[in-house]
Amino acid sequence: MDQTIVFASLGTVLIDNVVNVDAKVRQRRLGGGGLYAAAGARIWLSPEDVFLSVRGTKTELSRDMVEDLHRLSLDEYLWSQSGEGSILQSEIQYKAGQRSFRYLNPRPSTHLQSFPSTSLVHIAKHLHFCCSPKDLAVSLEQVSTYPRRPIIVYEPIPVACTPSHLEPLKAILPIVDIFSPNHRELRMFLDKETLEDPAVWIEGLTRMYHEYGAKTIIVRAGAHGSYVSNKDTALGKIGSSWIPPYSSEEAGFQVNDTTGAGNSFLGGLCAGLDRESSDVFRAAVYGSVSASFIIQQAGLPVLGHSEGGSELWNGERPGDRLQREPIDPPVADADSQRHAVLSMPPTHNIGRQTALETGYACSPRHGEPYLHWSNA
Repeated sequence: MDQTIVFASLGTVLIDNVVNVDAKVRQRRLGGGGLYAAAGARIWLSPEDVFLSVRGTKTELSRDMVEDLHRLSLDEYLWSQSGEGSILQSEIQYKAGQRSFRYLNPRPSTHLQSFPSTSLVHIAKHLHFCCSPKDLAVSLEQVSTYPRRPIIVYEPIPVACTPSHLEPLKAILPIVDIFSPNHRELRMFLDKETLEDPAVWIEGLTRMYHEYGAKTIIVRAGAHGSYVSNKDTALGKIGSSWIPPYSSEEAGFQVNDTTGAGNSFLGGLCAGLDRESSDVFRAAVYGSVSASFIIQQAGLPVLGHSEGGSELWNGERPGDRLQREPIDPPVADADSQRHAVLSMPPTHNIGRQTALETGYACSPRHGEPYLHWSNA
């Protein structure tokens, strides 16, 4: 049997330098969309089935950081790009209730071509990308040469969610298997303002992206959960469904930090696709459960083991949380979906928050905190 791994992320792993000016606290911790996507997958999978690669060297990281990475993936995966440059670093500053974010060194473009031919990223069943449409187009050219095509999950980076990137996006949407922006990114490509009812405009804009060629779309929509719209029979029923977020209140834990939850949703989604015969609706429930472990603390969830040797994340089995969720969400066929009015004026203030964006579960910006933590 040919060797395969379940999940590979080409998202970033970086060091976040967090500065709370008011509390006079500084913290240095791992971050990045690739890190959290891998964590979301790892909650369900073994390290052998989770490919994550760090652009940099071990010497740039503390011992605790290296140990955290080794809980997610194998040493041979993590350092397959060693020597390709310094690890990306950012500064996140909190001051007077405001949050600012900036990179401290240039953010490199990540293509499949940057990985050595011996890297197991080339045999992954699911490939997760966080990049611009143009960068993804370069990687898709290489994917087309693979003897067995992976499922491509594309999460756009916020800086590329502008009307100027819409045409490159249209060019790749028919090739991408799952397109997953958050609710802000969904409208930013189109320069659209939102309607009062978030479900109406999310569903309406999703139909527009289907017209551009997108086959399966998952909009990570904050406190409203995620909206899954599928037109690909290879990924389950044709139709749509709202998948609610995992209820932290019912589970008895508090939401402490929502950094990276949207990324982890996509890692959990890919693990769910592997376990649920590529049913995207059932897989999205795995994504919601993965995100629930991320929001319990700042940084990564704690890995432990039961007396019987089973893995525990934050003291709990992921399967136990999954059992509390409806694994077969109702799927509406295309004819029964509501029709939104799309005559929305352009938005000239992308940073303005809507009621949707103030919920605890709003999707984050690739390893950054959710919208209600900042005005960035």
